[in-house]
Amino acid sequence: MQATVKDETGRILVTGHAFEKQDSTFINQTSYIENCETSAVGRVLAMLGIGIESAIASAEEVANALKNQPQGADGQPADGQPQQPPTLDTVLDRKAKLKALLGLIAQLTPDQKEQFKAKYPNGTKGLRDFGLNKLEGELKEAIAQQLPKAA
Repeated sequence: MQATVKDETGRILVTGHAFEKQDSTFINQTSYIENCETSAVGRVLAMLGIGIESAIASAEEVANALKNQPQGADGQPADGQPQQPPTLDTVLDRKAKLKALLGLIAQLTPDQKEQFKAKYPNGTKGLRDFGLNKLEGELKEAIAQQLPKAA
């Protein structure tokens, strides 16, 4: 499915695509075309910055991507870390955690930001719960070091 937004002259501003398999989810058994259309429209709007907080992918898309990531011979993710089946709650919790981390990063000095960029060159990409919690602790510690010491 494709959704397109054009300006008043007919010039294409953004295009969003989506694909759904008819029997891939409960809702897709009866409404995969409508679901796909909604996804394509949602992606176009997100690319325009409408209706999103921080990312284009929906919580459901992220959960589905996690569920379908490559598996190793032991049935676990190829990165070797054990995986819990993602739920909407865990995806939403992760989104809230990432938002909180962005708030902490905003409180860092420019020098501290550079140090964290060097230590975490991929940002939060690839970090699981433990890594996000570790990063949160390090950010809070860095912010606390900015405060003057009480005499």
